[in-house]
Amino acid sequence: MFAWDTLCLDVDSSDNITDEALHRFLSRHGSQLWGLVLSGMTHITDQLWQSVLQVLNNAKILIMGTQERLGVNIHVDQLMDGIANYCPNLERLELRWDPENLRFSDKSQKAIDILRVKCLKLKCLVLSDGRYYEIVKANFERADRTTVVRTSTNCRVSNYYLLSNYRDLVFN
Repeated sequence: MFAWDTLCLDVDSSDNITDEALHRFLSRHGSQLWGLVLSGMTHITDQLWQSVLQVLNNAKILIMGTQERLGVNIHVDQLMDGIANYCPNLERLELRWDPENLRFSDKSQKAIDILRVKCLKLKCLVLSDGRYYEIVKANFERADRTTVVRTSTNCRVSNYYLLSNYRDLVFN
């Protein structure tokens, strides 16, 4: 998807793309991307995201994960910490991983605090319904940012928000 001044990549459910090819592409062009959708692929885990987050410093929209059950766990605390440190312009984030695959620890509150404090432009954080969603929602509510955290049953994020004529596409 291209807009006049925006570069976005949406490879949702593109199982034929390898981790290595994505890593090479994102390492080379990631700093130019404002929107990135790497979802619906069971082979894309937090390890790839951790390795490319530092080049996604201009990202405004990130969509990651799959609703399918995985054979590995997603360490969401480290992922949130990386997003907070490398993506200060982030406006919309969606984690589509199944709640059973998300692993978090007692340090989750700290990682969520860092995300909330460093990503001040964050308007929408979408998570699958579950324990982690409840923890994140409560954290944002304590900071009087009640409208940011949403469940994936009610909200979906896409790169459409970056279109220059997006406001013209929205109907009342």
